[in-house]
Amino acid sequence: MTATFPNLQITGLLSVGPNGDLLATNKGELIGHDANKSVVIPAPTLDNQLFISDSSTASGERWATGTGALVGLGNVSNTLNNTTAILDPLPINDNTQGYSIGSRWINTLLGRTFTATSVATGAAVWVREDNVGGLGFTAGTGLTLDGTVLNANGSATILALADSLAVNSSAVAGQVPISTGIVGTSATFGALSLSNANSVSGTLPVANGGTGTTTFTANKAVIVNGAGTALTSSVLTFPTTIGTNGQPLVADGAGNIVFSNATLPLSGTTTTLTLATGTVLTIPTTTNTAYNIQLDVVGRDTTTQVYGSFTIFTSAINTAGTVTLADTFTIFNPLSTALTVTLVVSGTNILVNVAGITTNVSINWRAEAEIVSV
Repeated sequence: MTATFPNLQITGLLSVGPNGDLLATNKGELIGHDANKSVVIPAPTLDNQLFISDSSTASGERWATGTGALVGLGNVSNTLNNTTAILDPLPINDNTQGYSIGSRWINTLLGRTFTATSVATGAAVWVREDNVGGLGFTAGTGLTLDGTVLNANGSATILALADSLAVNSSAVAGQVPISTGIVGTSATFGALSLSNANSVSGTLPVANGGTGTTTFTANKAVIVNGAGTALTSSVLTFPTTIGTNGQPLVADGAGNIVFSNATLPLSGTTTTLTLATGTVLTIPTTTNTAYNIQLDVVGRDTTTQVYGSFTIFTSAINTAGTVTLADTFTIFNPLSTALTVTLVVSGTNILVNVAGITTNVSINWRAEAEIVSV
């Protein structure tokens, strides 16, 4: 059989003869000729061979098996791609199966495209890169890719909405997100610790329930400023001890408030008695303390207006919890001798007891005491 191929060029041959004839033999050979000679192209021995020019052979040509370097494509790598898969690639689809970095894998059933970024034996990494509008992309940290849809993942503190991200809420109202202090870990919800210097800053003003200041002077009272907007330290210095029973606080004229042994007047309330006797004032004492006491007592019958007034001078001492009264001197100005006042020791107290005119008569009594102790 003779076939004519006008203007055909065959590697390693001169131009085909005047009539452009190629002859095929029953051995799979091609025979070409020109005006000077004929050349026989033998049949290939393997699939995918190339018939190339080779000056090192006797005939000047041969069939060869190899890479693109045989035809001058030395920089073109042989990359195995799988474009007809119906499953996604696995780590076992690795270099032992001929895959290399950059190999493509297309799952034609689900429309997914993958590219190999590592083909280590048994640990191949295939990155999904579905095309959207011709631009390939992969899901990064915190994202998932579902076909052509890129989804943002929510968490305990992040809420993924239809078109935005928001801070999530916990099940407890008023809680705030709190950092764990470790980069890369999720925040948690809880109450803000006001004792943690990392949680708060600045000074809470008086208007918001604070003091408006960060420091106070030792042993000074805290007072409100003239505008009522801030707390400040007073100019007076207060004692740091608790003092003794009955001691008043007095100014010493040098900006200090001190406890004094000069006891303030002790005043009882107006007491109305309908019984014959009763206590109108109780004077407490302190262990191992001596007292000088001046009492002023007055009583009045609310019906007849009969009254009596008393000024009593006495002294007492509390020795290891035992109270002893000294002699008592009384100035009495009665309109009725039935009105009486007596001093009685009860435990560590001195009682000012009074007696009325008769039972069921309403008598108003009041007593005050000036006390000096040491």
